[in-house]
Amino acid sequence: MHLRVTLLLLARVLSGSTQALGETRFAVDPEAGNNTFSAVFDAAIGERITAVSSGVGCTLRVDEAQLSGQASCAVPLSSIRVDNDDTKSDHFRQWATNKKVDPRKCTFKLEVPHLKLEGPVEAMKPVPFEAEGTFTICGRPRDDKGPEKISGTILYLPSGHWQESAMEGALLGLFMVAACGFAILLEHPASPVHQALRDGNVRRLLMGVAMGLTAIGLIYSPWGQQSGAHMNPSLTLTYFRLGKIARGDALGMLAGHPAVRFAATAPGPAPRRPSSPSS
Repeated sequence: MHLRVTLLLLARVLSGSTQALGETRFAVDPEAGNNTFSAVFDAAIGERITAVSSGVGCTLRVDEAQLSGQASCAVPLSSIRVDNDDTKSDHFRQWATNKKVDPRKCTFKLEVPHLKLEGPVEAMKPVPFEAEGTFTICGRPRDDKGPEKISGTILYLPSGHWQESAMEGALLGLFMVAACGFAILLEHPASPVHQALRDGNVRRLLMGVAMGLTAIGLIYSPWGQQSGAHMNPSLTLTYFRLGKIARGDALGMLAGHPAVRFAATAPGPAPRRPSSPSS
């Protein structure tokens, strides 16, 4: 069975420097959820399956001067899902263990002796890489013992995410301010736009278009790309359920949403209707 792998590794903690000058050691926390592993298995009979996990633990040693390094990663077999299907996931674990080992005691290991980076590893700056490495599943290598081609991204997240939380608050605040502004522009009786557009359906259509474009702009903005643009609590809960964000980050975002909404839409002086001309 052949294997093609794509890795997205988000290094969460800078744990220290090695003895070599210019070499830095990074660690990927498997409990943080801020990482993704995906592998495509091609069987001889033509079947293809996709295995995914967010429980990736890695140690990376990077030579900042040479823009090179090495990595060692491990993924618990029990954390891997295949094609998002329970039955396929169970069959994959049976195949990986030959039904001889408890899947909870089995790991998917990767060794990358030579890693070439496209740039230095800096905080919150994605660094793509391509390399060749050796995989073993429960200690079993690939049948032909050949290397696997690997591509991925390293993103260093320093300890403490107050920057991302502040960005989330700003994005949500801008979204709420935009909603209030467009609502006043389209629905306030004194608004020239409201007076020009008498059809309520047209105004509602324009409101939807305006807010959709606002959301797209915020999500694809530099801040949105960095923080994830979790402007809706359901998105935060979904990412937490999938193991993409840590519990503390999820609680912080959920607690901040109501406060930002209130601050952005705090009641001010009540608008007055234009007085009707006296007869």
